[in-house]
Amino acid sequence: MDRTERRTVVLLVGDLGTLAATAAIDEPAVWLAWAAATAVVAGAALIVFNR
Repeated sequence: MDRTERRTVVLLVGDLGTLAATAAIDEPAVWLAWAAATAVVAGAALIVFNR
C-alpha cells in the first residue's frame, strides 16, 4: 500500500470508530456534531490528497 492508501484506511477506521461511539451515545446533538466533523475531515482529506 502506498501512503495515500494507508491514510485512507486510517480515515476509514477512525470514521467507523467515531460512528460506533456516536451510535452508542445516541443523542441528536452528538449526531449533528459527528456529521459536521466527518464532512470537514473528509473534505480536508480530499484537498490534501489531491494537491
